[in-house]
This record gives sequence, C-alpha cells and structure tokens, in this order.
Amino acid sequence: MFEKVNIFWEIIWLIALFFNVVSYTEKNDRMLFIMLAICSFFYWLHFLWLGLLTASFINFFDVFKNLIVIKYKKNLYLFLLFTIVYLIIWYKTANGEILSYLLTFWSIISLFSAFYFTWIPLRLIYILTNFIYLIYSYFWNSLSWTLTSIIFIFVLSSSIYILYRRRWFWWKIRYYKYLLHRKWIRLFASRHRRLKFLRY
Repeated sequence: MFEKVNIFWEIIWLIALFFNVVSYTEKNDRMLFIMLAICSFFYWLHFLWLGLLTASFINFFDVFKNLIVIKYKKNLYLFLLFTIVYLIIWYKTANGEILSYLLTFWSIISLFSAFYFTWIPLRLIYILTNFIYLIYSYFWNSLSWTLTSIIFIFVLSSSIYILYRRRWFWWKIRYYKYLLHRKWIRLFASRHRRLKFLRY
C-alpha cells in the first residue's frame, strides 16, 4: 500500500514536470503562464507530500500569480503583495534552514520577471532562476530535481534560440519589404519627373 502511495505522488511529480517542460516551449507568454499555473498546482501537491512547506506554499501561490500576471502585467501593488506573501511564507516555514533563503530568493526573482519581463528577456530570467533551483536541488541531495533543472535550462535555451531566429526572420521580411517599397517610390518618382518634363 505504501509503495502504491509513493507511485501516486511520483506520477503527480511527472505531471508537474510535463507541464513545466511544455510551458518553457511555449512561444506565447499567455500560454506560458497558463501552463506554469497548472504545473505549480501539481508541484504544490508533490512538495506538500514531501513535507517541504516553503516550496509547497510558494507553489500554491504561484498558481494565482501565474494567472493574475496574464491580465495585470506591471502592476506594482500586486507585485508587492505577492512579495510580502512569499516573505511571510519564508518567515513561517524556514525553521533556520539556509536553503529556504535560496528558495525564497528564487521565487521573488521569478515573481519580478513574471510581472515586468516578456518574451526573450522573460525566458532569460527563467534560466537564471533555474540555475538557482539547480543549486538548491544539488545541496538538497536530490538527483532527480538536479537533472530536472538541467533539462529546464536546456529547454529554455532552445526556446530562446527559436524565438530569436523567428524574430530575426520577421525582421528580415520587414527590411526587404522596406527596400521594395523604397524601390517602387524611387521608380515612381523618376517616371513622374520624366512625365513632368514632357509636359513642358
């Protein structure tokens, strides 16, 4: 029976991992935050079962944060509200553990990036937060979480590369459209001058 319970909670962790990977492959910020809200919900259940109260409560409020930030981007009052909530969670659940400082620092950076960054800069900050989580996982002696952080960093790096290439592609299209438009203007202007000369 105990093994079945363990398998159930590992499945919960795998579901959270799946939505986390999917979120980091999203090209649209709205879908990114929706996927992150879903994965935070499953992480909350998983960490709660492990007894990691700081991580579980942070992920619980991350569900609301990821949904709210879709509509209320750059809202200073909501940002400060969530910051206070995370600090209260850390204060109430830390129990003198040094690693909880790191986790709280990670959550506030992630919070700030969610409210004030978009697209490629947002994902660059998420790479930084995953490096912090990698350090947290390593010192917690969790091989699975350490490997998970490495996977997230790789997926985010790939996503940034794809987004950068897409931006570069559309920039080239706009540039060539500009050159074509400029060419037509010059051609029309030269013909207009010739017609004007013939009139006289």
